[in-house]
Amino acid sequence: MVTERSRHQARRVAEDGWVVSYLRGRTLTTEQATAAMRTVEELANLQGLTSLLGLTTLEAVTLAINESPWEKGRLSKPAREVCLQGAAR
Repeated sequence: MVTERSRHQARRVAEDGWVVSYLRGRTLTTEQATAAMRTVEELANLQGLTSLLGLTTLEAVTLAINESPWEKGRLSKPAREVCLQGAAR
């Protein structure tokens, strides 16, 4: 398996056994290998978005996981609607 968005790849090593270049030492099922390759594609998408913020993908993910969100109700109604519309894309 290959992707146009990354140089990582998955190679079949058995009937339902795959190894993925960034998950060395693990043998995965076809479903897992597909998920691993889709993850690489999503990370490439995130890299484009986070660069607009002046952050690396790792920095943005770490902040999103570790920083507490604002309490509900802190955003005005129009701002909340804009956020929800953007998230639905």
